[in-house]
Amino acid sequence: MDATSAKNLAPFLIRDGEASALLSVSKRHFANLQASGQIGPLPIHLGRSKLWNVDELRRWSDAGCPPRRAWSEHQNVVLAEGARK
Repeated sequence: MDATSAKNLAPFLIRDGEASALLSVSKRHFANLQASGQIGPLPIHLGRSKLWNVDELRRWSDAGCPPRRAWSEHQNVVLAEGARK
C-alpha cells in the first residue's frame, strides 16, 4: 500500500478529541463522562497514546450508550455467544 492510499483509509483508532466529536460532545464533557464511568468502552493504551476503537464506540452508541458496567456485561455476553458458535 502506498502513502496516498493509506491517507484515504478511515482510522479505526482515534484520540479523545476525535472520539468526543464522533459522539457530538465537548472534550471536557467527554472526559467527565469517561471519568464517571458513563462511557462504556475503555480506551486502548498504545505507548503513551490513549486511543478509542471507532467500531466499539459506534456499537456502544447503537446499544443506547449504556454505562461502563452494563456495557462490559453486554460485551461479555456477546463474546460468550460467539464462542459457542
